[in-house]
Amino acid sequence: MEAKKDMVISYLTPKSSMNIYPFKAFKISNRSFSQYPHAHSYLQIWYVKNGGCIHCLNNVEHKLQKGDIFILPPDVPHRVICEDEKNIELLGCEFMEEFICGSDGETNSVYYQYINPFIVPEKEVKPFYSLEGVTVREVEKLFDDMVKEYNTKPPHFELSMRANFLKLLAILVRVCAKETGEKEKNGYYKHRNAIATALSYMNEHYSEKIYLEDLCKLLLMSPTYFSCVFKQITGKTFTEQLNSIRVGKAKEMLMDHSKTVSRIAIEVGFTDSAYFDRVFKKEVGVSPGKFRKYL
Repeated sequence: MEAKKDMVISYLTPKSSMNIYPFKAFKISNRSFSQYPHAHSYLQIWYVKNGGCIHCLNNVEHKLQKGDIFILPPDVPHRVICEDEKNIELLGCEFMEEFICGSDGETNSVYYQYINPFIVPEKEVKPFYSLEGVTVREVEKLFDDMVKEYNTKPPHFELSMRANFLKLLAILVRVCAKETGEKEKNGYYKHRNAIATALSYMNEHYSEKIYLEDLCKLLLMSPTYFSCVFKQITGKTFTEQLNSIRVGKAKEMLMDHSKTVSRIAIEVGFTDSAYFDRVFKKEVGVSPGKFRKYL
């Protein structure tokens, strides 16, 4: 039956090719094709070794070229279009989760961490990753070896294929982690001025009650994201930084022996003398009273 273009075909586990081994590797070259939108019940990885193709995901067309790779989780509709018949060379593999996690699909398997970053909701699936340098050569060598092993099936090919596949996943996890880290770093960098404003405000108003929620409203940031960015940039939590500022001011005031320790605690923003003593000792190493004696 001919499929309509607006249909999404669901491909179930290819029992015929995976009934003995839950994995297959293949090469596509020297032919053009245009897939209908479809989804798989298994995971799929495609790599562009030569030429280029189009990967359609979430109704958006993404042009892939040499060095680009995508990993698609189960049940996510997509399609691949290739019009470059002469120069195209794609390397791919399809596998069941049990190939990584064992027959029971245990998510606590030590190897599940390799595919877990890619098992995400449809809208969060990345259309491709771009590899470069030595990583390109490593990935191509692993794919070439897997395709050869799968097609020729020499003795113990299963062990060799699984070893190479785990190496491939390790590379992809590193690429994914690096990209995620760079995005987070750029996000933190974008908000550096907001954190500087927060620090300035804390230094000016340390003697007053400062609430995280009020400061976040001033900076137009959510408390959760602000706390994350603040810790990443300063190395301290909001409370730790505020206490550090207050203790620093208290150390200056302790040089004035006309004021009691309790009075100084209040003037730097602490409402509880006992809490002030604990925080001061944690920051300085000695109690406020002993610190004053050393002056």
